[in-house]
Amino acid sequence: MKNDLVSVVVPLYNKEEYILECANSIINQTYKNIEIIIVNDGSSDNSKKICEQLAKKDKRINLINQKNLGTYMARYNGIKNSHGKYIMFIDADDYIRVDAIEILYNTISKEKCDVIRFNPEIISNNNTKNNYIYKGKELIEKDDIFNCLLTSNYLNSLCLCFYERKLFNNIKPIEKNIINGEDFLLNLDVFSKVDKVLFLNDYLYYYRYNINSTTKKIDYKQILNNINNFIYCFDKYYIYVNKWDKSDKYKMLASYKILEQTLSILFNFFNVNISKKKFINICKQIMESNVYKNVYKYMSYKDMKKIIKNKSFKYIIKHYINLCNFYKKNYSLLWYNKLVFKIIK
Repeated sequence: MKNDLVSVVVPLYNKEEYILECANSIINQTYKNIEIIIVNDGSSDNSKKICEQLAKKDKRINLINQKNLGTYMARYNGIKNSHGKYIMFIDADDYIRVDAIEILYNTISKEKCDVIRFNPEIISNNNTKNNYIYKGKELIEKDDIFNCLLTSNYLNSLCLCFYERKLFNNIKPIEKNIINGEDFLLNLDVFSKVDKVLFLNDYLYYYRYNINSTTKKIDYKQILNNINNFIYCFDKYYIYVNKWDKSDKYKMLASYKILEQTLSILFNFFNVNISKKKFINICKQIMESNVYKNVYKYMSYKDMKKIIKNKSFKYIIKHYINLCNFYKKNYSLLWYNKLVFKIIK
């Protein structure tokens, strides 16, 4: 019996330093029946030229060129041009283990699930460490999938999942160039159609984390643009959650996810060389946005007291004290500040 075709989508923008390693890790897979769809998102370096040379040598490579529309639209166009029964995504500066697709294909065929979530190894300054790890092998279904999606980071990333291609049949383009949060936004749509997810304790993906990129000076206008992107994504959370369930349960969990991600976003800005005044303006832009009216609506003090016991949230919340020191006037943060001190003192 012939093995099914697997599609691998690689969004590409100015990654000439890494794209060859990424592409070769896919080309050299032990599972051979694959198509490699590289979507060049208007690169201005030598990335396009490198991929053109690769495509001449390997007919499984389909290079698509588009103007700079962002990662979401690069993946969207890659999906629309894919023909496999299964699909996975790899960022152009990352790479995968040589037998990754063979393991994933054999597992999904055996387990009859819709999605497999596997583990990454994080490469930081040429050192490898494990992170975002889900230990053990576990099959979860509908309600547990939603809970996992909204209360953890395990299902945030497209690159750490192996999907049935049909889950993406009705995805739509978006009107904004989303810089951050595009993975989770797409997964919100996809996982609303999923019945079973298998968590696999295999390290198959090598994620390159460039620590210097988070500490470099960022233009203030770009930061504000990024914040607008996050708010746009946050607003979509409630739309997708409404499709799953009309009750307040998942709206409360969506609010939790929004608050958790907000704190992560704001904490990142502590490493950016901007003034206190500008930082407060960033906080205001988020906290006073329309989407935060839902956060305040669906999350009470009692709700927060239960949810905050989550380990990943407690880690982030420690940094929230710094935010509260900047932004003490917001009444909605004052009660929360008291809760934080009570729990982590």
